[in-house]
Amino acid sequence: MVTLSLVQLPGNTGLIALAMGGLDNKIYLYCGERTGKFVRACELKGHTDWIRSLDFSLPIFSGEVDSVLLVSSSQDKGIRIWKLTLRGSLANIEGTYKRGEIGLASYIEGPVFVAGSFSYQISLESLLIGHEDWVYSVQWQPPSLAAEEDIGFYQPQSILSASMDKTMMIWQPERKTGIWMNVVTVGELSHCALGFYGGHWSPDARSILAHGYGGSFHMWKNIGVSSDNWQPQKVPSGHFAAVTDIAWARCGEYLLSVSHDQTTRIFASWHNRDPQSDGDSWNEIARPQVHGHDINCATVIQGKGNHRFVSGAEEKVARVFEAPLSFLKTLHYATSEQSSFPEDVQADVQVLGANMSALGLSQKPIYVNATHEIQENLGNDGLDTLESVPDAVPVALTEPPIEDQLAWHTLWPESHKLYGHGNELFSLCCDHEGKLVASSCKAQSATVAEIWLWQVGSWKAVGRLQSHSLTVTQMEFSHDDNLLLAVSRDRQFSIFKINRAD
Repeated sequence: MVTLSLVQLPGNTGLIALAMGGLDNKIYLYCGERTGKFVRACELKGHTDWIRSLDFSLPIFSGEVDSVLLVSSSQDKGIRIWKLTLRGSLANIEGTYKRGEIGLASYIEGPVFVAGSFSYQISLESLLIGHEDWVYSVQWQPPSLAAEEDIGFYQPQSILSASMDKTMMIWQPERKTGIWMNVVTVGELSHCALGFYGGHWSPDARSILAHGYGGSFHMWKNIGVSSDNWQPQKVPSGHFAAVTDIAWARCGEYLLSVSHDQTTRIFASWHNRDPQSDGDSWNEIARPQVHGHDINCATVIQGKGNHRFVSGAEEKVARVFEAPLSFLKTLHYATSEQSSFPEDVQADVQVLGANMSALGLSQKPIYVNATHEIQENLGNDGLDTLESVPDAVPVALTEPPIEDQLAWHTLWPESHKLYGHGNELFSLCCDHEGKLVASSCKAQSATVAEIWLWQVGSWKAVGRLQSHSLTVTQMEFSHDDNLLLAVSRDRQFSIFKINRAD
């Protein structure tokens, strides 16, 4: 069994229905009392793949005292609405449209089951087709307070569905025909890697939240007055696997972190320019690296010049990244009280952002003078082949970014690859002047456990240090950059003296 839902059966019977669905494509209904003893009543067939989600409407809120609705979703990409009616009241289905009723003129009769001294008729009320991939969750809109005092709460006829096709949809019946239609679709342009695993209403039904495989939240809020207008909103973000390394920027403007979730993220305190606000807040402002391997280590290049960092993953190569113009402008807006961006920096940096490669390993630069080509390409339709990865559109942000912007439009270009180690990278560090980077890899012998020194700028290997017999797990330069401390899994630490050429 994958999912279940409970409801009190209609008709003031005091009985409870339990619906369960799982891997055999069937929905099982059990009936029982509050004592907890449940008896199998019937099974519902119709879905052709695993049942992923079930949700009952609430009869005590619905305005109907004789029926209750069950919505189900499946990996067959379909959504089904079932109606459980206290037997003898089926003739009322052709009556006038009431609040909380669907009012379909026709239905498909299903099984009849007996619970206690009552019998219930099940019918298939509607089949909702619109998603293009597995539908992972369905949920009725939370009950609302009716305008008429004698009615109290009622169940709005509105269903939220979330799918692996990267969309969430809101379904409602037309008032005249009662046919269920898709009235809202959000997330179509999302770059969420594997779609949505679930969707939820807020208690007031003004916001909807989706969560995905990548540990991310996606939220939309209805800001419309006379008509619906669902807009994406900021949500908390962060790593969803072990954080393996962190490093501060040279002046403390931001914190860079890497993780086994295969991303590098930058967090900064966002300066709030509104005097009525509560003050600054920390936010994820960029995701400079989205990789195809787990990332083990990173170091920020200190010293003068543009912002740069080096990262090492479950591969034998270290990768160097340099901040694009879009990030520099975003960082300036987020951390500086000055509104104007320095013209000399804008003239020096000619890279606006980066694009993800087809295999998800390298990130190619987008140059400032090539942005018009990206805009033209966005309108071109074509087959989604291995080579046709959608272009990012990096822009300077004036407010903390939402998930889709972070995942696609805040990448940094990769400027160099550092080859030399024989195994996966494990540790990195940079000296305080920003002239040397030290790296180590996983090792089980003294020759593989060498520490490599790289010259910043030329990125040539300028030294190889031997002392340990197993993996060097961490390194650090002294404050005057004359000494390098290394610790290893061989239970020893070593100190190297750096002889610098004049």
